Parts: sequence; structure tokens; C-alpha cells
Amino acid sequence: MEPSELDSTLDKILLTALFNTLSTEQKKTFLSSAYQLIDQSFEMDTSSLNYLQTVRLHDSLLERLYSRLPESRVWPRSLLLDNY
Repeated sequence: MEPSELDSTLDKILLTALFNTLSTEQKKTFLSSAYQLIDQSFEMDTSSLNYLQTVRLHDSLLERLYSRLPESRVWPRSLLLDNY
């Protein structure tokens, strides 16, 4: 395994371990914050992207979050930001 792959795997392990120490409400708060930060990052600096590129990049970041923290699929963005 390459060092970058090891780092990525370790990052996933650490993030999952930290996430698992949170209570259910803390997990929801953490994920809501992550989703809001992703949304806000596109509000600030997407002037060089067209709408379709912005949507694709936004969706890619969400998929990366789901990949790095699979438990986040339990509370997807639409559920938390629309109902939390």
C-alpha cells in the first residue's frame, strides 16, 4: 500500500472512531455542520464555475463525505437540513 493510501485509510479510521464516540444528537449536529459548511463553500467561491459544475462539485463532496464516513448515510443532508 502506498503512503497516501495508508494515510487515507487511517483518516477514515480516526474519523469513524471519533464519530462513534458522539451521542446521537451530537452526530446529527456534527453532520448538519458539515453539510452547511459544504453548502457555504459554494456560496462563497463558485464564480468561476457554471451551475452544472457547481452542482457536480457539491454532489462530489457529499459523496466523499459518505465514503469517508459511511455512518453519515444514516442521516443524509436532506433529512438533517430539512428536518433538524
